Amino acid sequence: MASQSFQCGSGNFSFDTLADAGEGCPCSVDSFLEFVELGCPVLASPKQDNETVFLGGVLDLIEFDWSMDIFQVTVNLYNQGFFLDNDGSSINKRILTYSLDNSKCDETEAIRAYWRLRTKNGNVPPDGIVGARCSGPTQELANLLGVEGIPQLSPSATSGRLSDNERYPEFSRVVAPQNEHGEALAMRALLRSFGWSEIAILTTDKSYSQDWETNLRKVWTGIHHDDTGSWTGVVSHSDTFRLTPDGLDIDLHSIKQVFENFPSQSVRAVMLLAHNVDALRILEMAAQLNFQQDTIWIGSDLNEIRTWRLSNNPPAWIGLTPYRNQNANAMAFKDRLDNFHMSKGLQPWPRLPMYAAETVDSIVLLAHAVDLTRGQSAGGNVAASVTATLRGIIYENGVSGRIEFEVNGDRKDPLYSVISMGSDGEWNEVGVASATSATADLNMNKICWGVLGCSLKEAPADAYPEPRTRLPPWAVATLLVICLALVALAFKYWRSTQSKKRLKNELRRLQKSIVGMRAAKVTYIPNSVLEDSYRRHNIESRASSRVSSLILSASSSIKHTRVQWCWEETREYYITHSPSEFLGDPNDCWIMYDDYYNQLLETAFKQHDGKGTISLDPMDYIVDLETMTQTNRSTGFVRKVMRWQEPAKTATSLLSGTETESSNDSECVNFPTELLGEPQMVLVEGDLVQVSKLRDDRWAFGTKLFHADEEIVREFVKVASASNDTEKGNESDICADTGWFPHDWATRLPTADDLGGLQKNVSDTGELEAPSHWDPIKNPLIAQRHSLDPKSPEYHRVGSAFLSSLKSKKLKIHGIERIQNMGMWQSYVVKRQTICYRETELDRPQALQRFEKCWLWHGTNKEVYEKIIQQGFNRSFCGKNATLWGKGVYFARDAEYSSREVYSSPDNRGIKYVMACRVMVGEYCVGKRDAITPDVRCSRTHSLFDSTVDRLMNPSIYVTYHDAQAYPEYIIRFKFLE
Repeated sequence: MASQSFQCGSGNFSFDTLADAGEGCPCSVDSFLEFVELGCPVLASPKQDNETVFLGGVLDLIEFDWSMDIFQVTVNLYNQGFFLDNDGSSINKRILTYSLDNSKCDETEAIRAYWRLRTKNGNVPPDGIVGARCSGPTQELANLLGVEGIPQLSPSATSGRLSDNERYPEFSRVVAPQNEHGEALAMRALLRSFGWSEIAILTTDKSYSQDWETNLRKVWTGIHHDDTGSWTGVVSHSDTFRLTPDGLDIDLHSIKQVFENFPSQSVRAVMLLAHNVDALRILEMAAQLNFQQDTIWIGSDLNEIRTWRLSNNPPAWIGLTPYRNQNANAMAFKDRLDNFHMSKGLQPWPRLPMYAAETVDSIVLLAHAVDLTRGQSAGGNVAASVTATLRGIIYENGVSGRIEFEVNGDRKDPLYSVISMGSDGEWNEVGVASATSATADLNMNKICWGVLGCSLKEAPADAYPEPRTRLPPWAVATLLVICLALVALAFKYWRSTQSKKRLKNELRRLQKSIVGMRAAKVTYIPNSVLEDSYRRHNIESRASSRVSSLILSASSSIKHTRVQWCWEETREYYITHSPSEFLGDPNDCWIMYDDYYNQLLETAFKQHDGKGTISLDPMDYIVDLETMTQTNRSTGFVRKVMRWQEPAKTATSLLSGTETESSNDSECVNFPTELLGEPQMVLVEGDLVQVSKLRDDRWAFGTKLFHADEEIVREFVKVASASNDTEKGNESDICADTGWFPHDWATRLPTADDLGGLQKNVSDTGELEAPSHWDPIKNPLIAQRHSLDPKSPEYHRVGSAFLSSLKSKKLKIHGIERIQNMGMWQSYVVKRQTICYRETELDRPQALQRFEKCWLWHGTNKEVYEKIIQQGFNRSFCGKNATLWGKGVYFARDAEYSSREVYSSPDNRGIKYVMACRVMVGEYCVGKRDAITPDVRCSRTHSLFDSTVDRLMNPSIYVTYHDAQAYPEYIIRFKFLE
């Protein structure tokens, strides 16, 4: 690239010209406009910022190899006044210049591309950015440009996450979002045009595909009433194709497994939500495996594959693509583009590539918005106003059609072209779908259904009809049924007997293996919820009827000790009171406060531990809780008050013969004052809990090993946490998986029957034993610490892993200790095996390799790590330093991150502490600020992702939300040297 400076006409312009710009560049002309009109690409320099508009293109110049031609032709036409405003006038007011850089489809490269553009422009930011191609890099770029205050207009990023205007304030897009307000609704209209209500969904494990599925399910599943009638959308089957570890291809074994697991002859309409290259690979394998050849595939991206060449029989593929506008504006631009290609000796394109029309409109509208904003502003930095101007534009003459924006920058009322693969393997445009209509406008005669034929009058059924039953002769059938039944019953009885014996022995071994295990004998919800009438009402008004029944069950389980507050009446006035107002003997003159003031006084008494004062508004009284007196503020008259408590009763065992544990109900269910602020665990009868700490007052801290009803507990905790935000600003007081609970009152020793659910996840009790390299366990309920010999291989292995991910090697390790907590280890093993056995398509070694990280790092301090060693990663004292990726416990891929001062604060000797942790990250998603749980992984089963990360590709931060997901194996004590 050569830098040129010269005078054009009456203006002095400095700019960079491309070395290969062609003959006649730089040009000897009288004006800068003539220079541009002759097709000489230029880059704006800081001296031009008042006379020109400079746009940066951050695009995938490999996959979108057409984008350089589109940019050059569009910018030339813009400067020639080719693009017209709605009133017929030329849209441009200033000269438009540009520069492109290659972002590929990579998040890091997108950021680098932007900074390269900025650097080439003398470190002056562009007036706006067009791009990037893929949604992931676009999100990263939008984060940066939001901070920089640079408007961004994307022609191709469709992720629904980009509709978040608070997170991406400077982002807008000409392409429609792939969410429940855009393409998902258009897809529903297409499917309903065929009369379908049942589909299957197959996706890849890319965020693009997962977001697609989530948004489609939102608009598809459930009962609907629209112009097509009343119908119920069903997703009868779903599965996921796994990518290879490098993320560049689909794992062939995964493709085979998905097709093998597909229910035979169940549903014919299959949504394949994948990028075009991945979809092509999947369809290729489907053809080779002879998978259900009459399947009707529906998708959105495959149309960029020009022609089907994989087999003689093209599949039935129907999909959506951005609207192929055919109006005069689009045709005029295509003519100019053809002339450009022919002038270079190239063949014209058959049609504009997908997203090319949107790229043209992005360039034109972004430049126009900068033009308009500068016209309204007298100099200065006007970048912050460009986005607002852009979103206010209504453009009738777009190459991609009419363009209007929603308030968050999404394209409003988008249209989509419906395409179908013909019998010759070529694509046919068969109609138009929109997000505002219940059905698509289709030409059924143009649609081909693969092996089912073309031009059918009606679409094939979405699912297969029930097979007809052929009745055999009566005598043969009866005899055969009777014989088979007798044999089957005999075999079933024998197998059942053997199975019961085997299961009984396995459960007995499991019962002996896990230390400190308890079973919930009642439903337990902390009193802080049950006794707070406002909060309880708030929960019941938000939650389902099942959660309300859970609260009712918990209330009925607790036999509360009655507490009544009274005030002493003057004897001569006691006759003025009704007998129902007295407590005890009327001659004692104790008058009961009504329910409102009784609850007010009792709440204050508990919260302030019997100290302080409380005003009984609107009455003019003050009660001193310590001296137990009531004072009339107007007269100064003082009376005695009394707190009467019903005598405690001994609780009887709920399971006679198993154990008898008696205690005062009030002491059991009232949370100890010194533990306020720490998490309390919700229990449902049948839950299995492992105790890690037991206090003298019989309150225990534990981790849940098995949920009897996980769905209802998680719903309750979510609603209860939300209801507490405005009151206390603390969402962690109620937890589903870990926390304090009344040991004797709420739980008992587990029986073999209790262990049935847990046994499914722990088939090998050997996994629950202490690791072979541990020292002998002295007490399984007390954590042990073992200092490693600096000369041992174990010390070398841990120390090397720690040092390898540190930028600075100027430190001294003062010691490494192995942590041996048997209860915590077993909780981790159970959680690990639960996640592994959930993934049926992977064998256990594959699941462990994929879902377990050894090691991740956690910075801490001396006070907190002592608690972690005994109680695990309790969120009440872990994860306080960050909430950007969720309110959980944070672990870092690199020890460099965890050793920072904010995470690993030194003690008074300057010693810092970092833990090497074994973490079961499982399936993860990108985290959200202040989220208390990960996103929903599967809406059909309401299951969540296991953890969150800072980014999907090569994460550096992992956040867990279940305390048993991580085990602290080693604590490293070190000190940075001066």
